[in-house]
Amino acid sequence: MTAAARPCALSVAGLDPSGGAGFLADVKAFHAAGAWGCAVAAVLTVQSTAGLASVDPIETSLVRAQAERIFLHQDIRAWKTGALGSTDNVALAVALSEEHPTAPLVVDPVIVATRTDAGARLLDDRALEAMRRLVARSTLVTPNVDEAEALLGARVTSVEDARDAALALVAMGARAALVKGGHLSGPSAVDVLATRSGVQLIEAPRVAMEETSPTGEGARSRR
Repeated sequence: MTAAARPCALSVAGLDPSGGAGFLADVKAFHAAGAWGCAVAAVLTVQSTAGLASVDPIETSLVRAQAERIFLHQDIRAWKTGALGSTDNVALAVALSEEHPTAPLVVDPVIVATRTDAGARLLDDRALEAMRRLVARSTLVTPNVDEAEALLGARVTSVEDARDAALALVAMGARAALVKGGHLSGPSAVDVLATRSGVQLIEAPRVAMEETSPTGEGARSRR
């Protein structure tokens, strides 16, 4: 299929120079699925597979300018958000979802960088509240356990907790919620997918491997 014939998908996310996460990983996943990948940079990071050194959100006006140009000239069939880095950038994503309501939206609510000395929080409380508004407009939201806890203000320590969290995110407005159970204990990794029709458990044996991205964002793209 030629590039012109491919459906277009957009990632609004961060730059991971190592390519393990952020919009670089998303574009690879889009391509593997047969789509033409487009990207809008919302955050610049200094990181590698060894860890995350710094995070710098991009000025919201520039993020908007990038997104408007892409939505104007590309036939975006679906889009995804990842690390947004600031309250204003999350609010912009909410606005874009309102301006383009027919494009399915996947929200990867990147809130905490897991492989830093302190598990660095990437969004403050104001940004977290804006993220809840974005979740409410999503076609699919894909939090890990820590992100689900932050969004809902409730502990998630078991598969049953993850089930309750996924249902709560759907009740918040998401059409579907996938709570990833990789951080839960147990011999298997259990993800919980909730929709307005019910709940499905997706279970697989754990595979020992090194994390490729300090933010963990690449795991969503590689699924």
